[in-house]
Amino acid sequence: MGKQERVCGSCTACCKTHPVFELFKLWNAWCTECQVGRGCRIYSNRPKGCQDFQCQWLMGWGKDDERPDRTKLVPDFIELGELGLTLMLHEVTEGSLLNGFARRCW
Repeated sequence: MGKQERVCGSCTACCKTHPVFELFKLWNAWCTECQVGRGCRIYSNRPKGCQDFQCQWLMGWGKDDERPDRTKLVPDFIELGELGLTLMLHEVTEGSLLNGFARRCW
């Protein structure tokens, strides 16, 4: 039996941390379409920017119980030139970079 596919469920962490240009939503601000802890009001018709983004937890990185709404951090790998592939942890709640999950990522 294979590993169960991860789903966002009630996690809405990236609805705060990431910009959505089609909705004029900025970094680190809640999306007006987000029902925090419940989901997106326009999920079935969400913009391409939302459809294309998948946090690393959703793609299988980290433990099952380290979903971004629980750790208050959205993990994302980005390419940084000479540094190569780099883990970025986007804070949902200020100070979350000091929690145990973040420390394990160092």
